[in-house]
Amino acid sequence: MGYASLARSDCSRGGYDVPSAKPVAWERYSDCCGPRTGVRGRRGRTDGRAGLVVISISEIPVDLWTYVIRVDRGGAPNFEPPATTLTVCKPRIRKRAKVGELVLAFNGKSLNPTEPHSVCWAGIISDIISLADYWNDPRFDGKKSGRQRGPRELPDNIYRPTSKGTLEQVKNDTHTAADVRRDLSGLNALVMQPSWYCGPTVAVLPERFGLRMIGGRRGERHCRIEDAAWQDLKKWFDKNLPDAHRFDAETDNTNSCSPARRSLKSRSQRRC
Repeated sequence: MGYASLARSDCSRGGYDVPSAKPVAWERYSDCCGPRTGVRGRRGRTDGRAGLVVISISEIPVDLWTYVIRVDRGGAPNFEPPATTLTVCKPRIRKRAKVGELVLAFNGKSLNPTEPHSVCWAGIISDIISLADYWNDPRFDGKKSGRQRGPRELPDNIYRPTSKGTLEQVKNDTHTAADVRRDLSGLNALVMQPSWYCGPTVAVLPERFGLRMIGGRRGERHCRIEDAAWQDLKKWFDKNLPDAHRFDAETDNTNSCSPARRSLKSRSQRRC
């Protein structure tokens, strides 16, 4: 079975391997080609442990972003408690994505050289916070620099507000001064609950979803899938990708699809 009613913006780069068994109706998204104003809210339940909103799967739209992740050291995204966050890198997604949308990352060649369609991680955006508010929010103090971390954990709360109304990068092991302009252009921190992680292990996204990135793997894609396809995709996530926050960070089991497993190649790189 294939899901052919997949839409994308005319301004998206590259393409998807959409099944050809049925005609495809391309939909133009004007808000993808221009700046979005405000954040569209979605109803969800509150996680009392951290005061975070968890999006209800049955109520979210089926808009999604896909991209290829080339370095996976725990900085972008950051899987430390209380929730998965994307705060540095991927400025276009952080600036334009809305609450309720899905972000899905395929492994790059440096992480998985043999399977380009393997999924590294995915998450549903449950909250969007400005970088200044992200720094000031006590829920995310644990994502700042200055505390002892495991070998595959990096801080992402690295931009501090100044008295002049700007943001300054604090000392950190995630990004350098060369990354400031790109990071700040994204404007926001994305909070994601639920989220899934498999890393460089082989969790190959089935072709029937029509979401594999072909015809170029640079940049991001923004598209929409019908509800039946999303429900199937969600079931596939739950079956093949562990919950990003149900693991022991000190464990490195290289024989399982575990969030603790990171690419050995990426450990020596000073990137996120």
